[in-house]
Parts: sequence; structure tokens; C-alpha cells
Amino acid sequence: MDSTDLVHETHLRVARGPGRTFPNRAALRAWLLRILRNVVAGEGRRRRTVQWEESLGEPVARGTSPSGHAAISEEARNARALMRALPARERQVVSMRVLEDEPFAVIADRLGLTEGHARVIFHRSLQAMRRATNGHGNPGC
Repeated sequence: MDSTDLVHETHLRVARGPGRTFPNRAALRAWLLRILRNVVAGEGRRRRTVQWEESLGEPVARGTSPSGHAAISEEARNARALMRALPARERQVVSMRVLEDEPFAVIADRLGLTEGHARVIFHRSLQAMRRATNGHGNPGC
């Protein structure tokens, strides 16, 4: 959640709440800051509970902000593009390890590789995906 989303969420909570009057501006400010603190704390809790679907990076986030949805959607598109760019065997190894949470011994057995070779393929595939992002979080930038 970016700062604009936090401000909007705080304003929404104020608007939804019961009508209140305050003796002075300092009391109003303290009340708004308390609401903002609660919004930030709730966002921290939400981030710890984000779950990922078992497909190529399609996230299912509970209660994310509009900017959070956009960022997650962009990250998922980028991950899918990076995966499509990998050769078939590398894509299989990464998919089995990340999405299916298979141990390297099972991956090696299924693909007819040694366990060490499966680990090397996985490591090199991740390196290739990182290089493809050029450190900017999106392919080809």
C-alpha cells in the first residue's frame, strides 16, 4: 500500500465512522493519527498473510489496495514472461520446485537427471531470470 492508499483508507474510515466533534484541532489530529496507525498496522498484518495460488505467479492477496493489485498483477505478468523465455527443461525444473514444492530428488527422478544436475539447472534458471529483469523487476528493461 503506498502513502496515497493509506490516506484514502484513513479518510474512508473517518467517513464511515460515527459523527464526532472535537474540542480543538489537536484532538482531531490525534484521532486521525490513531486511525492512520491502525491502517498501517493492518496493512502489515495483511502483508504477512498474502497467499499465492498454485499457478505461474498468480497471487491471491486478501484486502490489497488498488496500487497493490496493480503491482501484483504486473509482477505476475513479468514472472510468466520470464518463465516462457526459459527452455522447456529449465521451465519444468523451476515449475516443479517453486509451484509444486518438489524436492530436487523427486525432480531429478521425474526428469531423468541427477539431483545435482537438477539443482544446477534450477540455480542457473533463476540467474537467467534475474539477468533478464536487469534489476528493474520487469523483463527486457
